Amino acid sequence: MEERRLHTPWQQKVFTRLLGLQYRIVYKKGVDNGAADALSRVPVVQCAAMSVCQPAWLLEVLQSYDSDPVTQELLAKLSDNSVSPPNYTLQDGLICYQGRIWVGNDAALRLKLVQALHANAVGGHSGVPVTYRRIKKHFY
Repeated sequence: MEERRLHTPWQQKVFTRLLGLQYRIVYKKGVDNGAADALSRVPVVQCAAMSVCQPAWLLEVLQSYDSDPVTQELLAKLSDNSVSPPNYTLQDGLICYQGRIWVGNDAALRLKLVQALHANAVGGHSGVPVTYRRIKKHFY
């Protein structure tokens, strides 16, 4: 058997887990091993349907625009391209400022977004500075 070096931390970690086990590696040809390449052997199917995934809070942001007079004024200016404020855009009904979503003056919605970004499954509970940067990156 050839001697192989473990180059990555992942390889080293897997190797240490396999050390105490009794196992034998057996090569199977791709034709005989249907489970290994099942996805690569599926014929290509043309899909004519398209779906869009939208976060639940997106509708709440749009609804919050109705009760905020400042946001209503901004929406009116954005609708009339001749008086559109600089750095603001309107994308699918959402007001964006420099590419970030405008939240408006809804304190309850702001709190909900902070809680969602702080306690989300990916990178949640990261502390105040990280949560603040995450919010600042996406929202204005």
